[in-house]
Amino acid sequence: MKKISTYLIVGGITLALILALVYMLYKSPIEVIDYDMHIEVGDNVGFNLDTDKIYFGTVYPGGGAERNITLTNIHDITLTTQITLSGDLKEWVVLSDNNFLLDPSKSKDITVYVTTPENTTYGNYTGKMKVRLLRSKS
Repeated sequence: MKKISTYLIVGGITLALILALVYMLYKSPIEVIDYDMHIEVGDNVGFNLDTDKIYFGTVYPGGGAERNITLTNIHDITLTTQITLSGDLKEWVVLSDNNFLLDPSKSKDITVYVTTPENTTYGNYTGKMKVRLLRSKS
């Protein structure tokens, strides 16, 4: 009887660990893409077309800019796309779309808008945009 109880406990723990692992694998992102963002606030307007970051160039205080990015699903399943923002630009950035489904082999253009407050002091401001591609529930 004691041997059967031991097997049941070990079996139950093993099953719980397997279920936890499957849940974590299902919930973990398929892919995570990090973008650095940069804007300069100054007394002139300027452009930066480099592609190593999302550069918004130079704007006046209270000014704004926009950049476009294209997200492509290279996987063979439909993905849920979730975008989060952080850093100095978090409160200044608005996205044209977020939390959407992206079918296999399809692309979607996202416009990233930034508007600086009127009282922003001259300087460089940065932020991060994290794109998480998750398995879709549908």
